[in-house]
Order: sequence, then C-alpha cells, then structure tokens
Amino acid sequence: MFGTEQDKNEIKETENYKWKEKAGEHTEEPEDKNNHTQDSKRYAIYNDRNSNTGFALG
Repeated sequence: MFGTEQDKNEIKETENYKWKEKAGEHTEEPEDKNNHTQDSKRYAIYNDRNSNTGFALG
C-alpha cells in the first residue's frame, strides 16, 4: 500500500480526534485539536448535502 505524508497526518488526526467532555459525558462539540482533516471532511459532506452536484471525496 502506498501513502503520502498527508495520509499519515490524516490517519494520526483521525485516531486522536476526540469530543469534549463535560461531567464525564461526551458533548456534541469536538476538541479544538487534531481536527484539520476531520473538519475539512465534515465541511465537504455538509456542503454536499446542501447541493445537487453529488458527493465526491478525494
């Protein structure tokens, strides 16, 4: 399998992505770290839901 440095960063961020906790419970708000690639994927999916162009990732 071939991967780039960008792929390594994406995998690392995905593994370390966490939700904020309050009183021992996870909230609906993600922590503001390890989130660059996760945010870009979320924005792509959100924007796709609001358009009629179809979804493509990559």
